[in-house]
Amino acid sequence: MKKKLLSIMVGVFAAVLVTGSVIYSQSTIPREQIKEGFDKIQLSLENGKMNRSLAAQSPLVVGDGIEITRDRFVFYKKSSELLSGLNNNNNSLLKQATQSDDDIINELIKSDLTVQNAKNLGLEATDQEINDVITAEKAALNDPDLDSDNYLVKELMSNRIRITGLTEDEFWNSEETRYGYEKAILLGKLFDQLVKEGKINDINDFDAYQNQLLEASKDKLEINYSVIK
Repeated sequence: MKKKLLSIMVGVFAAVLVTGSVIYSQSTIPREQIKEGFDKIQLSLENGKMNRSLAAQSPLVVGDGIEITRDRFVFYKKSSELLSGLNNNNNSLLKQATQSDDDIINELIKSDLTVQNAKNLGLEATDQEINDVITAEKAALNDPDLDSDNYLVKELMSNRIRITGLTEDEFWNSEETRYGYEKAILLGKLFDQLVKEGKINDINDFDAYQNQLLEASKDKLEINYSVIK
């Protein structure tokens, strides 16, 4: 049976792929376009590190127990632009609009607030659960019997690892990677709990739940737009 990739560390990739219905065979993957896109992501991140101004070092968002960095925003935005391009190139009937900066900031805030909410409700992701998910995804990425859409995910992940400058083992064992999986597991557990409690029925309800968390926290958050200008 073909395995579906979790693509948690790709993050935005999974969402854009699903909404855009991108399907590539192994022979039609636009590898050069993907490589160039990730090179641009890497350059944007490096340019930020070279800018040692006080504003550039400050968090983009801070407050209510969360903090979002410029690098995280840049990675999300550039990844979205890359995948929107892939979607639009592959399907002339389905064109994706680029998200605004505020849209991206809100998505990042909602993600962090929802993870925080899960922890406040007593949910946790154990080291063993994180290890198991990482092991499963690594196996899926190396599975020769991939679904057609997962050829693209594999290429994206390969480039994601490449621009970190880490070996594959270093990437999978890094604190950033493990934290990404921890967050994804917590989101999944919270979703399941809310369904079980009858508070939501589907992913649309879960999105509405996250929007409520965002609205409740807006007055407690400070957004420093100068960081991304």
